[in-house]
Amino acid sequence: MAVRSSFRPSSLRQSASNEMPYRVRIFLRRSDQNAGRYIGERYLREIPRLHGRVAFQLDDGVQAGTVESIIPDSWQPASELIPTVHVRQDAKI
Repeated sequence: MAVRSSFRPSSLRQSASNEMPYRVRIFLRRSDQNAGRYIGERYLREIPRLHGRVAFQLDDGVQAGTVESIIPDSWQPASELIPTVHVRQDAKI
């Protein structure tokens, strides 16, 4: 199955330390949903870790949430493979 890339590298703000961003495919799920929806490829500044927090660009803002799973579960940051990350969206206040 081909997945169209919808990320825009130029829209990601680089950190002061020039950390290498991690390219991932994200499924985003609200806490009241059983399954997430695919929102496309994004770049993360931090290494995605199981039960860790992540933040990424979504539309015109930044979205944050908790990593529920990483597929494959044996993914390593140095790998050329683009992992699929399932994220539970933070509740809106």
